[in-house]
Amino acid sequence: MTWKVGEVARRCGVTVRALHHYEAIGLLVPWRSASGHRLYATEHVERLHRILALRQLGLGLDGIAAALDGPDGSSLAIIDRQIARLAEAIREQRSLKRRLEAIADRLRRGEPIDGENYLDAMEEMAMIEKYYTPEQLQQLAARREALGPEGMAAGEQAWRDLFADIRAAMDGGVDPKSDAARALADRWQALIGAFTGGDAGIGESLGNLWQNEGDEVMQQHQMDPAIFGWMAKVRGDD
Repeated sequence: MTWKVGEVARRCGVTVRALHHYEAIGLLVPWRSASGHRLYATEHVERLHRILALRQLGLGLDGIAAALDGPDGSSLAIIDRQIARLAEAIREQRSLKRRLEAIADRLRRGEPIDGENYLDAMEEMAMIEKYYTPEQLQQLAARREALGPEGMAAGEQAWRDLFADIRAAMDGGVDPKSDAARALADRWQALIGAFTGGDAGIGESLGNLWQNEGDEVMQQHQMDPAIFGWMAKVRGDD
């Protein structure tokens, strides 16, 4: 099966001009019919998905060209990166969603809403928008959509399990410099990596948020500050 350039552009949300440019620079070269019309087969559509995914992940055209032929340029590798980048952002957005739903439920029941409830919601909204660019917020929203409720729940459970294991290690007197503690730190870093997807910009935004708003985030999400303090010792940040 093949598709013409106009249909590919329409369904993929790109312009015909962009597809022509990809062809001109050798990034995506379709077949030609006997009459000279561009035809895109499955192999071209698959490659276009990788191109657009890498662009969404923040790469420029030069970086995309190099990545496509690299060890991490397969469809599976790129899709895994897309999924990983969605996970943590979904958790943050779900927290705000739950907060807003709680307000909406009380409004439907005709119950009065304290100003603090609105302020809490707006603080969370402002915090997200303050530290992430509009493009990053779009990427995070796409990640939430891709993961769906089950993926979100799995990510949240992974964090709950990790926090429980860290608390058990703390209560059991595990040395923060031990291999067991280091393994917990590796799990922590893997979950953060699933959120950033290796994107330096999102990683920097996340770091800035925690540096400036960490205490507020822990309070909003009822996190135990002692766990974060212990992990700082494991990482040697203290």
